[in-house]
Amino acid sequence: MTSREDRMVIVALVVGIVVFAALIGLCVGLVIYGNQSTEHEYQLTEIKDGIYGTYSTVVSSIPAQNYDIITLCCNGSIRTFKGTVHISYTDGEAYVKHKNSNTVNADELWVYVPFGTIEYQGTTGIGNRR
Repeated sequence: MTSREDRMVIVALVVGIVVFAALIGLCVGLVIYGNQSTEHEYQLTEIKDGIYGTYSTVVSSIPAQNYDIITLCCNGSIRTFKGTVHISYTDGEAYVKHKNSNTVNADELWVYVPFGTIEYQGTTGIGNRR
């Protein structure tokens, strides 16, 4: 090989290594972004007499699309959350701990309410029908 061909091979290798490193960096950055979360705690008020929230489950033929939906009145505002819901019954004050995620339908909620104050609305199925 000539000197010029040697330089071309070296430049191609350097460019390939830089592109590969950039792709690895992008993948790592996306994973870090997806795993970031924030946590909040809200006081609950009744959305109707004796009911603090409504709760349902969404199931799909695609496991990644299975999630819970809960509607609550948090600090005076009606909010709907999608993700994983854990309900615990308490005789104390009603509140919710919310872990917000950057991933779609991946929030986690721990709801603390008196027994019988969450209205279950059933399961909804989504997916491909043939």
